[in-house]
Amino acid sequence: MDIKVEALYCYPVKSCAGMSLDAATLTTTGFELDRKWMLVNQQGRALTQRQYPKLALISTQYDGKSLQLNLPTGESCDINHSDLDTELEVGLWSDKVLALGACTQVQKWLRKCLSPLIGLDNINLVHFNQKQLRKPAQPERFGLSARHFADAAPYLLANSASLKTLNKELASQDKNNVDMRRFRPNIVVSGLEAFAEHKYKKLILSNGAELELVDHCERCVMITVDPDTGTKHQQQVPFRELAKINAMPHKKHAPAFGVNVKLANNIESLDLHIGDTLQAQR
Repeated sequence: MDIKVEALYCYPVKSCAGMSLDAATLTTTGFELDRKWMLVNQQGRALTQRQYPKLALISTQYDGKSLQLNLPTGESCDINHSDLDTELEVGLWSDKVLALGACTQVQKWLRKCLSPLIGLDNINLVHFNQKQLRKPAQPERFGLSARHFADAAPYLLANSASLKTLNKELASQDKNNVDMRRFRPNIVVSGLEAFAEHKYKKLILSNGAELELVDHCERCVMITVDPDTGTKHQQQVPFRELAKINAMPHKKHAPAFGVNVKLANNIESLDLHIGDTLQAQR
């Protein structure tokens, strides 16, 4: 069975819009440019679309040196690593992580331009402190260290056939289709039957490199956020519809979409391109 890489995405700022890639280098801790930045509140807690859905409207560009934030109002801000001047501790779920905070000038722009969009004052932008390793909450699943602000897994892989099946279910209920942006994958593949990604343990590239498919990705309310309007669906579509056709194991009311992925233990990095083919292994 030939499985094809259809799309690659990274998300430079946690919970903001992503960047489409033609190719990417995978490392044990994630794409090099993925979720290295994060917006936090005055207490240093992470801001996400769960509480602030308008974050979905912030587009980003990042080349590893300079980050650009673009707002739907047309305003933008360029932030360089030299604009990071304060070391601080931030909170990401149960983790405490050392980060580098943006300078006063950037914070002023955030308060002036970004605060009205999401409805929160005293926002700060932070960058993961590359001098330290973050110990994930569940190292037995995804490894002993991380260098970014992802919730847990280094990668999320989604199946285009699964999205098509979800949209068929929505159409049968006279509800609008949703697109892949709702699910924020890093890797999108075709060639598998709908939700068959949950049945395999590995995907193997032509050069023999392996991606381990660790477990189902349980979805939260973020999948109800429209990425074009930054609003949550009042009836929480497609949360219940997805749970109906693909629930988490032993949690019938919790929807699953995509699989959490890591590199095989003997691989430090590998290059992946749109159009690459893979083989599935149970």
